[in-house]
Amino acid sequence: MILKDKSAIKRYLHHLGPKVIDRIRQGEKFADLGCAEGRLLEVIEEHFGKSKENLYGFDVSESFVAEAKKAFPNAYCLDLSRDKIKEQDFDVVFAFDIIEHLENPDKFLENIVPAMKDEGLLILSTPNINSFSHLVQRSDWFAFKDKTHKVFYSRSSLFPLLDRFKLKTIVFKTISDTGFLLYNKIISLTSLGGQILLAAEKKQ
Repeated sequence: MILKDKSAIKRYLHHLGPKVIDRIRQGEKFADLGCAEGRLLEVIEEHFGKSKENLYGFDVSESFVAEAKKAFPNAYCLDLSRDKIKEQDFDVVFAFDIIEHLENPDKFLENIVPAMKDEGLLILSTPNINSFSHLVQRSDWFAFKDKTHKVFYSRSSLFPLLDRFKLKTIVFKTISDTGFLLYNKIISLTSLGGQILLAAEKKQ
């Protein structure tokens, strides 16, 4: 999870729209994959009034997990490209800026989807390879600068991937975050924003 500031995280979540926000409000059990220090879990606790005992964080970094665990006892070190989540029945699973780091996204989804309730939500973000910024910047595109990024996605590549694991996309947005608000709005409405943000529901 790249976003560090809680107000920025709240703005990011509200891009998903009122129906998904209502689903978050109604949910009871949550998981943040790539939880880092636990900022998203703090937002779910404080902004949505959820109990710490139902907030789970998973990260491959032991130091991040140690920090998150100070506030959230259900924070665990886990490599989701290899290991399954043992806990079950999550209403909402967040996976912000994770999937682009993985060489085998199928294994990742194989490890997390069984932990979701039927009709549970996966809320996912990742850089958009079909973005206007990539078209203009080419090799200087921001997502190429992180050498830990393995795979880049667009709408046309994400939808079939999710569908293979019985995840139906119910909200798809792209986000542009520059200092020019009108530009951001136009680029996002045309699905050319630099970041993909989506919510997918687990089919029964």
